[in-house]
Amino acid sequence: MTDEREINMHRLPNCKTIVKSQVNGCLAAALLLVLVSSPAVLEAAPILGTPQSSVSAQASAGNLGAMDSCGDTVSGTSSASYGCSAGSASNGASVAATAGLGAVHASVFSLGGTSTDTFGSSGQANAYALDYFGVHGPANTSAVLHGGFVISGALFANVSGAANPATAALASYSVQASLASFNGGLDGNIFNATNGLSSASNSNGGTVPVDASISFGPDGWAVISISILAQLHAEGGARAFQECSSCATIAGEYSSAASFGSTIYWSGISSITVGGTPLSTYDYLASASGVDYRMSTAAVPEPASIVLLGIGLVAVLGIARRRHAST
Repeated sequence: MTDEREINMHRLPNCKTIVKSQVNGCLAAALLLVLVSSPAVLEAAPILGTPQSSVSAQASAGNLGAMDSCGDTVSGTSSASYGCSAGSASNGASVAATAGLGAVHASVFSLGGTSTDTFGSSGQANAYALDYFGVHGPANTSAVLHGGFVISGALFANVSGAANPATAALASYSVQASLASFNGGLDGNIFNATNGLSSASNSNGGTVPVDASISFGPDGWAVISISILAQLHAEGGARAFQECSSCATIAGEYSSAASFGSTIYWSGISSITVGGTPLSTYDYLASASGVDYRMSTAAVPEPASIVLLGIGLVAVLGIARRRHAST
């Protein structure tokens, strides 16, 4: 019986009799025949979604109802960052956020004091990132991707002055992360109301382990999404206080911060298992953004604004301020 490939070859034009101008067409036809008749054709890599990043930051500060404010939202397909300050260096709020694929960073600072009117300030920073990557393994099988998200940061709330809750400071954070079928996160808050002089802090963070179920399709590919969201908030308010009508005025003062230099990032793929057995090898498809999620994304650089704000935080929170003024 005549082989089907031999029959197909007879259907091709005789390349020996073709003029020079038709050589390319002859070669193309021969190549197409080989691809169609070959029993092992490489599967095309899947199409990945478009990476996204978005940050928003708002701050406000002022006496009573006269508030100074700033804020904006920035989005992109590779990375986004934004920061601003309201009020002054001694009475105000500063916010900064950046979303680099695989890691987000955010910091919020609020501080102030007053010996007359009530002063307040607040800040909110959000950072979000979404990306896609692919891995290739045994076709039509279920697997588990093992890795983790690392969260790092601290909350501060310092107050001094009036012995009433009108002078108080609050800081909070919330981070959520997802990868394929996995969803998880951490959150926390700290509140401190004045009673003379008081300071409170809380270190937050740790590794959130990821065991995400994935499925290799008929072509052996699994497309995986990874997203991270961080929300940070800090605020405070101060009011002057007199213990008696002729006593000196005690200025209410506060400083609060949600200081997360690294905030949250992907720690890398530790293994991929099928039926509990790690795959000795698997193919990795570069992510839509170019980030290699087989590795940790901790090296994503922080924006200069966050570094500067961190320096300012050390200076502010390292000093217990207390001002006195005569009535």
